[in-house]
Amino acid sequence: MSVAYPRILGRGQVLGTFREAAEFSAAFGSDGEARLALASAAPSAIATLVRAIYERVDMDIWIWGYGEGPDDLVTLSAARARLPGLDAAFADAGEDEAIALLALLADVAPPPGPRLFPPRSRTLVGAEPPGSVHCPLALRTGPDEVARRVEAFRSRVGPDVPFWTADRTLGIRFTIDRTGVSFKAHHPVIQEELLRRCEHEGIDVL
Repeated sequence: MSVAYPRILGRGQVLGTFREAAEFSAAFGSDGEARLALASAAPSAIATLVRAIYERVDMDIWIWGYGEGPDDLVTLSAARARLPGLDAAFADAGEDEAIALLALLADVAPPPGPRLFPPRSRTLVGAEPPGSVHCPLALRTGPDEVARRVEAFRSRVGPDVPFWTADRTLGIRFTIDRTGVSFKAHHPVIQEELLRRCEHEGIDVL
């Protein structure tokens, strides 16, 4: 089941139960992670590996966010309390719009132009300067067009702000920052499979 529209998520929804939180958060540690040799290959390499995971185990829901990981996010209930128009603003949002709004809410993007968002999205910032809103959240999307999404996330904020994408069920995450891309699976068997796929696809790993 692919996700038709990006959906907004808070920290609690991303991390799930305590057991899931422990396993999912472990995927964000640096121990045992692999790093791509060429930063320029990030979009196509991540897209290739995400597609490989989907074809192998039919996992098709990925979570995307700015920062170091899900522990940086606020809870969805806290976001709704601060931003009453949150749900309406993201209802059936196009992906580019959702990424731009996510960057704004995470306080990592410059103030948007007046035509960047439709009125339903602009209700979230109202008359307040965009920089005064700091409500980092995450998006849930399907496995398609990953390469374009990597470029879209980067283009919103420039090279200095890291972002990540992860599969909560399998405990796999990719982190993209100025220096390149790293990936890690919580389970070593899955990590080994990703490394084998990199070798098969000609993706150089350090």
